[in-house]
Amino acid sequence: INELTSKDASFINIDPICSTLNIHSIPIYGVEVSPQSIIFYVEERHIAEQLTIADMEIYHKIELRELTDLKWTKETLKHLSPNVCKLLQRANKISYWVAQTILLQEKGVERSKALSKMIKIAFHLANMCNFNALMGVLAGLNMAPISRLKHAFASLPKKTLEALTRISQYQDPSQGFRFLRNTTKNSDTLVPYLGTYLTDLVAIDENSEIVKVANSPDLINFYKHHLVYTSINELLQYKNTIAPDYKRREPLYTLLYDLHPALTDKELYQSSLDVEPRE
Repeated sequence: INELTSKDASFINIDPICSTLNIHSIPIYGVEVSPQSIIFYVEERHIAEQLTIADMEIYHKIELRELTDLKWTKETLKHLSPNVCKLLQRANKISYWVAQTILLQEKGVERSKALSKMIKIAFHLANMCNFNALMGVLAGLNMAPISRLKHAFASLPKKTLEALTRISQYQDPSQGFRFLRNTTKNSDTLVPYLGTYLTDLVAIDENSEIVKVANSPDLINFYKHHLVYTSINELLQYKNTIAPDYKRREPLYTLLYDLHPALTDKELYQSSLDVEPRE
């Protein structure tokens, strides 16, 4: 089954802001499918497309004022950076969705299949240049409850493992995530990874607002403001990228927009131990 349409979502509110999903099953062409199993019924490319549509909608709403004065880091000012916070949270939610989806599979073969699916989804996200969702998926695959699943990884085909090795380059922190930064700059990026730019802005903010000159009045540190402008402009410039004509596919879009992983870190790790006990 490659496509999900709105006619199949009889009990799903498709408004992404107030959607409510039956936690036990989703109807797909008359078949009741659990949320953690839906990825088996949809092509990886279509899942990547829906994740990208959702991320693009949030990214394009980010305004310059949301990125000034580190508002997203301050409890009293976070409400002034709603879309920055939402896109940040989204990458985190995607990582937990990845881990939860894999661990909630009851059989080892299904966990391996889910793991393989997530790797292929990550590969499509990289090709689509949605680096925010890509980093979310990779973070999920590298969470301790997942990375310790030796049997699941051992059962993956060689080509899948090779693909994972290639896309893992995006998470390489050497030289300030040089590979990710260069790829983002040299690609038709649809959604950049927010984390690198926000880290830059925090680092820039640590510089003094003034420049002291001997025997002279203090001067404004214009270079600092130039760096802030340059970083923000680089982050927002990808709004100008001409996006492919991706279409929403319901109920898949709603499910992937309104991600609410149910398991905590402790529960995820316990689930990991349950399916693959320590040797």
